[in-house]
Amino acid sequence: QFEEGNQSVLLPCQILCFLKIDGFIPNAVVNGYFVQEKGEYAVVRRFVRPPTKHDSSSIIYEGTTGTQLYLLNVDVIEEPLSVVQDVGNPNKFFVVGNRNRWLE
Repeated sequence: QFEEGNQSVLLPCQILCFLKIDGFIPNAVVNGYFVQEKGEYAVVRRFVRPPTKHDSSSIIYEGTTGTQLYLLNVDVIEEPLSVVQDVGNPNKFFVVGNRNRWLE
């Protein structure tokens, strides 16, 4: 979840890599992010806004990612989903949620 103005918004993210931080230094800052404890983190790019339903599919959504990188503790990951890049547009992605949500 990300803070947008006065509200919290749940946005999908593209995970670029995972980091395990073992050697912890109190109040450490990694690329502008405070690391508050040892653990596993994900480096992600978030979607600019919640993805919208694709015109020709009921299970595929589409959206655009930003260019800023975020360092998130893996404990904040809500649920897995697939994020696939649109070949013709490097910042546009297709999102497919878990199979158990396909019939919603």
